[in-house]
Amino acid sequence: MNGLDDAAQWDEEVLHLVRGHGADAASLIGYVPTLEQARFAHCDTHAALDIARLRPPDGHAHPAPGDPGWYEPRPGSYRPFPPSATAGADRFFTEDEAFPWPTFTGLPHTGMQPAAEADLADWPSAALRILHENVVRFGWLSPGQPEADLRDWIRGHAAATQARWLAGADYPAAPGRPAMRPARAAGQAPHGKRMARGR
Repeated sequence: MNGLDDAAQWDEEVLHLVRGHGADAASLIGYVPTLEQARFAHCDTHAALDIARLRPPDGHAHPAPGDPGWYEPRPGSYRPFPPSATAGADRFFTEDEAFPWPTFTGLPHTGMQPAAEADLADWPSAALRILHENVVRFGWLSPGQPEADLRDWIRGHAAATQARWLAGADYPAAPGRPAMRPARAAGQAPHGKRMARGR
């Protein structure tokens, strides 16, 4: 795979996170996930939505599992440019163990990290298993509560991404190329204004 393929895949993955899921473009540009991290953010937000029994803002579903990526910024994974000075100076933004979180993407996430790549085969189930293992290991909350709390946390972030998506926020276009915003509903213009119907 060459650099141009990597760049195109990174752009496609991030555009999908913004347009299909309501990701916060400014946060993504500030942190700049690697291609693998962007893929894991995509995999993880679908897992989070599954756990919370929700769908992405545009209601899409994928016919087959995509590349689930990995949460750590592995050296071999493409990154178009380094994180911003603000992100680079903030320990939370540069700590491998802290990704993915809504801070980096604006998306609902599970907040869990896979112990091994085998976990990614059924990430929603593995994320819940890891949550319960952490509850036992660290003595968090009462046994029946963590899953309900996680669902509430996911739903809160999902509501914020839904609002961002409905507002039409988009990933900035390359210089000289207009930004494209998909129509939000039948009969609506991309910016939420009603389109005039032909007489």
